Amino acid sequence: MIRPIDPLRNEVLDTLDDPGRTSGFVSPAEDYIQRRLHIANMIVGDPTNTFYFKVDNDLMSFFHILKGAIAVVDKSLPVMHGSIIVCCLDGEWLIRKLCRRNGRNYLCMSNSFENCIETSGRQLDIFGSVSWVCMPTR
Repeated sequence: MIRPIDPLRNEVLDTLDDPGRTSGFVSPAEDYIQRRLHIANMIVGDPTNTFYFKVDNDLMSFFHILKGAIAVVDKSLPVMHGSIIVCCLDGEWLIRKLCRRNGRNYLCMSNSFENCIETSGRQLDIFGSVSWVCMPTR
Protein backbone atom coordinates (compact mmCIF):
# COMPACT_ATOMS: atom_id res chain seq x y z
CA MET A 1 0.00 0.00 0.00
CA ILE A 2 1.38 3.41 -0.98
CA ARG A 3 0.58 6.41 1.15
CA PRO A 4 2.00 9.90 1.55
CA ILE A 5 4.67 10.23 4.18
CA ASP A 6 3.49 12.32 7.13
CA PRO A 7 6.34 13.01 9.58
CA LEU A 8 5.63 12.37 13.25
CA ARG A 9 4.61 15.36 15.31
CA ASN A 10 7.40 16.76 17.49
CA GLU A 11 5.86 17.25 20.96
CA VAL A 12 8.63 19.69 21.99
CA LEU A 13 8.33 22.00 19.00
CA ASP A 14 4.60 21.56 18.32
CA THR A 15 3.12 21.98 21.80
CA LEU A 16 -0.39 22.85 20.62
CA ASP A 17 -2.62 20.41 18.76
CA ASP A 18 -3.90 23.13 16.44
CA PRO A 19 -1.96 26.37 16.93
CA GLY A 20 -4.18 28.31 14.49
CA ARG A 21 -7.28 27.78 16.67
CA THR A 22 -5.97 28.86 20.10
CA SER A 23 -7.70 32.24 20.15
CA GLY A 24 -11.07 30.96 18.94
CA PHE A 25 -10.89 32.42 15.43
CA VAL A 26 -9.05 31.54 12.25
CA SER A 27 -5.65 33.13 11.84
CA PRO A 28 -5.30 35.40 8.78
CA ALA A 29 -1.98 33.67 8.09
CA GLU A 30 -3.60 30.22 7.86
CA ASP A 31 -3.38 30.37 4.04
CA TYR A 32 0.42 30.44 4.36
CA ILE A 33 0.82 27.41 6.61
CA GLN A 34 2.97 24.75 4.96
CA ARG A 35 3.38 21.08 5.66
CA ARG A 36 6.76 19.87 6.79
CA LEU A 37 9.22 19.23 4.00
CA HIS A 38 9.97 15.57 3.38
CA ILE A 39 12.65 14.66 0.86
CA ALA A 40 10.72 11.67 -0.54
CA ASN A 41 7.85 13.98 -1.52
CA MET A 42 10.33 16.04 -3.55
CA ILE A 43 12.31 13.39 -5.40
CA VAL A 44 9.79 10.60 -5.95
CA GLY A 45 7.31 11.31 -8.72
CA ASP A 46 6.01 7.77 -9.19
CA PRO A 47 6.61 5.60 -6.10
CA THR A 48 5.91 2.29 -7.83
CA ASN A 49 8.50 3.01 -10.54
CA THR A 50 11.21 4.65 -8.42
CA PHE A 51 14.39 2.79 -7.46
CA TYR A 52 17.64 3.79 -5.76
CA PHE A 53 21.19 2.87 -6.73
CA LYS A 54 24.41 3.64 -4.89
CA VAL A 55 27.20 4.84 -7.19
CA ASP A 56 30.41 2.91 -6.57
CA ASN A 57 32.96 4.87 -8.64
CA ASP A 58 33.80 8.36 -9.92
CA LEU A 59 33.51 7.62 -13.66
CA MET A 60 30.57 10.04 -14.03
CA SER A 61 32.32 12.91 -12.24
CA PHE A 62 31.92 15.09 -15.36
CA PHE A 63 28.20 15.17 -14.51
CA HIS A 64 28.90 15.63 -10.75
CA ILE A 65 27.89 12.06 -9.97
CA LEU A 66 30.51 10.81 -7.54
CA LYS A 67 31.23 7.67 -5.56
CA GLY A 68 28.78 7.29 -2.67
CA ALA A 69 25.97 9.22 -4.38
CA ILE A 70 22.46 7.82 -4.48
CA ALA A 71 20.96 7.79 -7.98
CA VAL A 72 17.16 8.01 -7.98
CA VAL A 73 15.87 6.16 -11.04
CA ASP A 74 12.33 6.62 -12.31
CA LYS A 75 11.34 3.89 -14.77
CA SER A 76 8.27 5.87 -15.87
CA LEU A 77 10.38 8.70 -17.36
CA PRO A 78 11.06 8.53 -21.09
CA VAL A 79 14.58 7.51 -22.10
CA MET A 80 15.90 9.79 -24.82
CA HIS A 81 19.12 11.23 -26.22
CA GLY A 82 20.93 13.06 -23.42
CA SER A 83 19.30 11.13 -20.56
CA ILE A 84 21.45 9.86 -17.71
CA ILE A 85 20.44 6.21 -17.45
CA VAL A 86 21.07 3.10 -15.41
CA CYS A 87 21.56 0.13 -17.70
CA CYS A 88 22.99 -3.35 -17.92
CA LEU A 89 25.50 -3.76 -20.75
CA ASP A 90 26.61 -7.37 -21.32
CA GLY A 91 25.83 -8.21 -17.68
CA GLU A 92 27.55 -5.15 -16.16
CA TRP A 93 25.48 -2.44 -14.43
CA LEU A 94 26.40 1.08 -15.51
CA ILE A 95 25.25 4.65 -15.06
CA ARG A 96 25.94 6.63 -18.23
CA LYS A 97 24.62 9.35 -20.49
CA LEU A 98 22.73 7.93 -23.48
CA CYS A 99 23.77 9.55 -26.76
CA ARG A 100 22.39 8.77 -30.17
CA ARG A 101 24.37 9.56 -33.31
CA ASN A 102 23.77 8.33 -36.85
CA GLY A 103 21.17 5.82 -35.66
CA ARG A 104 23.51 4.23 -33.12
CA ASN A 105 23.41 4.33 -29.31
CA TYR A 106 26.44 5.29 -27.24
CA LEU A 107 26.98 5.24 -23.48
CA CYS A 108 29.09 8.25 -22.51
CA MET A 109 30.90 9.48 -19.40
CA SER A 110 31.19 13.09 -20.64
CA ASN A 111 29.87 15.31 -23.42
CA SER A 112 32.58 14.19 -25.85
CA PHE A 113 32.52 10.94 -27.77
CA GLU A 114 36.11 10.02 -26.76
CA ASN A 115 35.21 7.67 -23.88
CA CYS A 116 31.89 6.43 -25.24
CA ILE A 117 30.89 2.80 -25.60
CA GLU A 118 29.02 1.87 -28.77
CA THR A 119 26.23 -0.57 -27.99
CA SER A 120 25.76 -2.10 -31.45
CA GLY A 121 25.92 -5.90 -31.30
CA ARG A 122 25.93 -5.92 -27.49
CA GLN A 123 23.24 -6.83 -24.98
CA LEU A 124 21.88 -3.50 -23.64
CA ASP A 125 19.01 -3.43 -21.15
CA ILE A 126 18.03 0.06 -20.03
CA PHE A 127 16.61 0.03 -16.51
CA GLY A 128 15.45 3.65 -16.38
CA SER A 129 16.30 7.36 -16.34
CA VAL A 130 18.04 9.04 -13.44
CA SER A 131 15.78 11.79 -12.10
CA TRP A 132 17.83 12.90 -9.07
CA VAL A 133 21.30 12.38 -7.66
CA CYS A 134 21.70 12.78 -3.89
CA MET A 135 25.28 13.51 -2.84
CA PRO A 136 26.75 13.25 0.65
CA THR A 137 28.64 16.33 1.80
CA ARG A 138 31.33 14.41 3.67
